[in-house]
Amino acid sequence: MVAFQYGFFDELCKLSAELSKNHVESFSSLPWNWEKMVEEHVVQPRYYYSKDRYVAGKPEKLKDDQFSIITHPNLKTIPSDELSERNKDSGNIPNKEDFIRFVKNPDAWYDRKIDQVYDGIHERGFTPEHFGGKDIRKTKS
Repeated sequence: MVAFQYGFFDELCKLSAELSKNHVESFSSLPWNWEKMVEEHVVQPRYYYSKDRYVAGKPEKLKDDQFSIITHPNLKTIPSDELSERNKDSGNIPNKEDFIRFVKNPDAWYDRKIDQVYDGIHERGFTPEHFGGKDIRKTKS
């Protein structure tokens, strides 16, 4: 019985990982208008200086390409002093091309971050279609 349970759990984990991968690939392949999402404050490129990662009372040093996709829901939970439009070391602001390349990369996404984008779209009073996308989480009945 125990061997069966572990085997079942392993298969469930593999299935979950495969579904997550498909979810991410579907989401990142949609023709989202990311510029419009930034303008409407659904997502923002920001440097995230988490207090959890401070070293000797100072924020960690981030490279210019280490900005984050900050969603509208993130803005309600992350303290504003932990977010910055500029890299605190170089003064760099993520340019549009780097941001677009980042958000189109499937490796930038995971299920919870995708959910946050959809939540932000709805919180801002829009639909995914307004930004050229669709809700890939909806299943066909």
